[in-house]
Amino acid sequence: RALSNNEEKYVATAEDVKALQHPYGDCEIPPHRFANHELGTLYQPAFPGSGSRMTYELVQALTGYTISNDHNYAVDPNVRRKVVSVKTHYPNRNGISLEDFDEDFHGAILVIRNPIKAIPSFYNFWYERLNHLENHSVRAPKEEWIAYRDANLEEQLRSWRWHMDYW
Repeated sequence: RALSNNEEKYVATAEDVKALQHPYGDCEIPPHRFANHELGTLYQPAFPGSGSRMTYELVQALTGYTISNDHNYAVDPNVRRKVVSVKTHYPNRNGISLEDFDEDFHGAILVIRNPIKAIPSFYNFWYERLNHLENHSVRAPKEEWIAYRDANLEEQLRSWRWHMDYW
């Protein structure tokens, strides 16, 4: 509701500002760990730019168990069956196949984002990486995005669909 001229306006206190600066508010997120027993690991596939890192962080925070990615899972036998899920972009060229480890997996958490949002998000990631910028810190200049989009949209849409069909 709108304030009338007779009402006092709320002024934020130092406590309010401090609470806003804490990334998780009042939530305490315990450190994650590898399981000391075998877990029924889940695939966590997502097309690049779909929020797989955010999902990774949420699953770790909710379960307390460490999550791996496809590269680490494939090369480190100490990780196998000791993580709750494995983030992958496979069959996209940025992911690697884990079919040799299918017996380790008992399901999937499929992260789906509309390609209208995912493709530009992934382009922004590459723009930051190529320019040595912090992840999620800037968006690529509009002219560069448009040039990329015009040259690559059909290929990216085919790749997105292939990813959906595969999973």
